[in-house]
Amino acid sequence: MNQFLNALLLQYEAEKATALAELSVLMQSPVGIAEHTNIVSEMKTKVKQIAEADDCLTVVKSIIANKSQSTST
Repeated sequence: MNQFLNALLLQYEAEKATALAELSVLMQSPVGIAEHTNIVSEMKTKVKQIAEADDCLTVVKSIIANKSQSTST
């Protein structure tokens, strides 16, 4: 697999994992996060980050699959 595509996969996986972890903190102990006065808005932001990372992962995986199909034929 192309090292650049692999780097992209790892980056989007990390972005998704980070957003999931932050969302978990927001859901479990929102009072412990003083600078976030609008918890729902912060949660919405995290959900969007997860969705964007998922979309990007899907695209990169599709590129990898297409590349491996074209090299095997």
